[in-house]
Amino acid sequence: MDASTETYFKNLTSTDKEEQYVAYQKIMLVTKEPVNWAYEV
Repeated sequence: MDASTETYFKNLTSTDKEEQYVAYQKIMLVTKEPVNWAYEV
């Protein structure tokens, strides 16, 4: 998993709802295709 994706997962627990939403959108976009790091999270 790359550093930006790790940041998106960390941002899911942010208190800023907009930051959470952006992180969720990015994660959903990345995981449209199978990823090799799925079992790490």
